[in-house]
Amino acid sequence: REFFDLQDKATQANTAGEAAGSPAEYKKILSETVLPAWKKNLTNLNEMETLNMSSTMKGEQEKLKKYTVLRIEETELLIMAQDSTTESNTNAIDEVRIKINEVLKENKQL
Repeated sequence: REFFDLQDKATQANTAGEAAGSPAEYKKILSETVLPAWKKNLTNLNEMETLNMSSTMKGEQEKLKKYTVLRIEETELLIMAQDSTTESNTNAIDEVRIKINEVLKENKQL
């Protein structure tokens, strides 16, 4: 449950940040709210690896971890992009978002 609560917090903050108006405000929201939420989810997922889980649960944990790592990568790229307008940042963000969308297609519960 905490995973999905943190995911909602991160996505809502990201949406609010995009509408914030200035790159500095958006960067602050990404750095102080969005990224910490995704990193907390990754920590929780890593801690799950110590549990005795069924193969089905282990598979679900691995899918969530892959998704979370991609969200962290996306957020870090968005933070860097606020200081730069280079096309390489945009391309890198687009590539990560394609990967995220692929994971989402495979995993309807996300």
